[in-house]
Amino acid sequence: MNRRDFLQHMTAAGALASLPLPSLLAAPALRKRAKLQWGCAAITWQGHDHTAIEEVAQLGYRGIQLRANVIDEFGTQPQTLRDLLAQHHLQMPVFSSGTVRCESLAGAQQEIALHTEHARFVKQMGGQYLQVVEFMKPSGDRPTDDDFRLLSDTLNTLGKRCADEGVTLVLHNHMGSLAEAPENFDRLWSRCDASVVKILLDVAHYQQGGGDPVEAIAKYAPHIALFHIKDVRPVLKEGQYTYEFVELGQGQVDLPAVFEAIDEFEFNGWAIVELDRVPQPNQTPYAAQLISKTYLQKTLKRKF
Repeated sequence: MNRRDFLQHMTAAGALASLPLPSLLAAPALRKRAKLQWGCAAITWQGHDHTAIEEVAQLGYRGIQLRANVIDEFGTQPQTLRDLLAQHHLQMPVFSSGTVRCESLAGAQQEIALHTEHARFVKQMGGQYLQVVEFMKPSGDRPTDDDFRLLSDTLNTLGKRCADEGVTLVLHNHMGSLAEAPENFDRLWSRCDASVVKILLDVAHYQQGGGDPVEAIAKYAPHIALFHIKDVRPVLKEGQYTYEFVELGQGQVDLPAVFEAIDEFEFNGWAIVELDRVPQPNQTPYAAQLISKTYLQKTLKRKF
């Protein structure tokens, strides 16, 4: 190295060293990034699943989450649905199997049989995950250890049955459920067999339940199989505050921080954009979901 090259090298090194640490950490080459596969939940279309399939594909998603209502039409002919999805270049990575209600041991056995049957359908469809939501009613004013024991035993048994079918059971945290509050979700999860039960973390439900989804991501990262990307805001109805789910960027979930947390543990899996129903009168599901997709691409700079 000649004298001129040496001086140029030292000048560049000095300039780099003079940058504040945050500037260095913000350099694109040093920033972690999750490898997300993007899907959209058909629930926004409220049972009009043929339209949902067409429009989810038009929006540019590669996955769709369908619900148990499709069993009525396609339960005995899963290949027909699989062909329909293939025509639109869609996968069904996760299936909403419905609720697990197990106030009694006999009831639990019935729930296990029902959801195991759904797991077989998911396998035939080439899917990966069976989503369940628990809506167990507490035995008293507050959930007891016996409540959590019965529910976790049911989930663990169902998780084993799903695994036998080649499908992974995922537990969806949900408002109105026994484990709505973060402390109760943790109370339930601590009893679950993490080898056969995984978490589908819904960031909006977790926040509405009183928790911080960013903290939840850090806490449960090894057990999260996939995400529901969702937003929520308070609304005043008949003099009382309640909540409604809205398009991404229209609510109070700190989605930039959520994605930073997802990036931090370099998640490699499905992120399902979900909106239960259109929040505006006369709005179409496509228009509402387009708002969410635009927010992801334009504001958060997420690539599909």
